[in-house]
This record gives sequence, structure tokens and C-alpha cells, in this order.
Amino acid sequence: MNNPDLNNPQDVTRAVMRIVTQPDPRAAFALAAALPKTAAFFPEAAMLLNTPGLDDTQRRAMAQAQDAEEAMINARLGMLGFSFPRWRFTAQGMGGPSLLEQFGMTRLARTSDRFDPAAPPTPQNDRLGTGFVTHGSNGTFELRRSYILCADRTAEDGISIVIRNNSWFFGRDRLPAPVYVAWRGLKREELEAVDERTLTGPGPWQAWPAALEDRDGTPPRAEKLRRIAGALDHIDDCLYSMDSWLHIPEGRAALADTIATACARQQAQGKDTPPFYLTALPAAEAPWQPQASVAATAAIASALRGRNAQEQDELKDLFSRLAQPGMRLELLSGPAGDFPAAPAQPKPQL
Repeated sequence: MNNPDLNNPQDVTRAVMRIVTQPDPRAAFALAAALPKTAAFFPEAAMLLNTPGLDDTQRRAMAQAQDAEEAMINARLGMLGFSFPRWRFTAQGMGGPSLLEQFGMTRLARTSDRFDPAAPPTPQNDRLGTGFVTHGSNGTFELRRSYILCADRTAEDGISIVIRNNSWFFGRDRLPAPVYVAWRGLKREELEAVDERTLTGPGPWQAWPAALEDRDGTPPRAEKLRRIAGALDHIDDCLYSMDSWLHIPEGRAALADTIATACARQQAQGKDTPPFYLTALPAAEAPWQPQASVAATAAIASALRGRNAQEQDELKDLFSRLAQPGMRLELLSGPAGDFPAAPAQPKPQL
């Protein structure tokens, strides 16, 4: 593998994409050693920890972590920070409630959503983007275009965490640090008021991994690791619940309606390409690694409404993959998935 240009952060991201996909644990170890130990490269360093073939000792050395637990937490943070394409299409309303809203999440409207509230949401006009939240008696979970938020407000496990969208297409330039932690469960109104100023100004939020350092009024390091692991487990549970809903009749019908509406919109705009793809993606892998994909078409929408959708020829392989443990049904923009940076273009031959 050619060495990436460390002065070109997007080139580093592309190298990480290749290493994790191939997979190449030796290259992962070498690149982790070469990366500057700064917040700017934390997403790539953390994502490298997800390269298949690495053992706990290697991950610990790559992350410069005190123990394997911290290294694995970094790996999970890296994966989540690069996973936002998984929710791009479930968040789109297509002229009505989005799949996230039909699942039960609430769309929030905040002044920090867009730079110009009078203009429509676009990558250029979105400030932090639209958020979808669910509040429980003791916890909060939010998916927003620029970050994921999770909070546990129980007295013995209080923690709040924000994980930035690390895509170079959107999110990377919205927040300076990839992860923020508050060592208590913040109130609903505090969580809904989160923006770049509250995260970086005086207050409870601390950037990771400096948040692990001993400070007055914060839990011991081992307790911090336990709490953050619990918060990440809660995020996984929420995402698993969304995937499970898409497989029951109610969720499948909502998905079929979304596909039909999206296809009609494409046709009205004179486009003959599918609006997105239904893919089988391992929960622990990146959204550029789908194992099966089917174009979202009107015929697929009709098949999903059938009682035995998994037996339809177009869907057999997809549902066969989805029946395997740890697989998730994800909506992605292409059969090869979605990348955090544009793939490098081959150099022209002279």
C-alpha cells in the first residue's frame, strides 16, 4: 500500500478505508504509528482499531491506551463517527414523516439547525442539521446530521456523550473535536440546547480522550470507562431496535411507502437512477462494506408489501444475508456503500 500524504487528511481517510476493507492489520499498525497524535487525526486512528486481524495488544499499542478496554472504546467511537450514512435516508421525510419519526423518534426544530432558517436544509446551509430524539425516564438518544448524542441520567451511571459525524462531506468542519463527554446525565433541555458553543465553552463537556484524565469532581478512570462503555451499549441497543422495526410488518410497510415515494420523486425529476439501495451491512463494519445490495425500485416496494417478501427473487440474497447474526438492513446511496471521503481518482496515463 502506498503511504498516504499526512499533510492531506482526506488522503489519510482514504488509506484507512482501504486498510479496514482489505483488511491489512500490518498496514493499520504502521499507519497508526505514523499519524500525528492530535484530535485532527483521532477519527482515523480510532477507525484503524477496527481492522480485522488485530489483537488486543496491538490495539492497545496503536491507541497508546493504558488497557485494552480503552482501546476498544476508541474503536467503537471511531466506527460510530464514520457510520452516519447509515441514517441518511431514514432521516429524510420524502414529503411526509421520515422513517425515524415513524419508528417513534421526534424531529426537533432548533435555531442551530441551519445557518439561514428561511432557506431549505442543504449541506451548505445546514449548521448542525436536523435532529431526531427519543427521551426516556432515565436516558436520551439523538441522531443529528452532525452528531450522535446519548445520555444516561441515573445517579450511579450519569454520563452524556456526543460523537461527531466524521465525514468530509458534512460534519467534520462543524465541531472541532470528534467526541465530547460530560460525566453526568444532563437534563433534557440541556441536551436539546447542545451546539458548538455549549460543547466548547465553559461547562460540563470535555473533549475525549482528555476527558479520561483525573480531575476534581469527576469519577475515577475505571468508572469513566465503565460509564462510556454503557453509553455505547445503549446506542447499539437503540440502533438495533430501529433495524428490528424495519423487519416487522409495520416497519416494512413504512419502508415500502418510503421507497415508492422516493422513486416517484426521482421519476418526476427525470432521473432514472434508484434513490438509494437496500443493503445488508454488518453492525460492526463501516457503511462502505455492504455484503449484499438491492436497488430501491417500485417493484421492490411492491415486493416488500407482500407477505413473503424474503422469498421474492430480487430479495432472496438480501434477506439471506440479513438472517445472519449481526447483520443490519441499511439504506445506502450505492451498492458499494457510502464513503467518508471521495475515493481517490486514478492518475491519468501520460
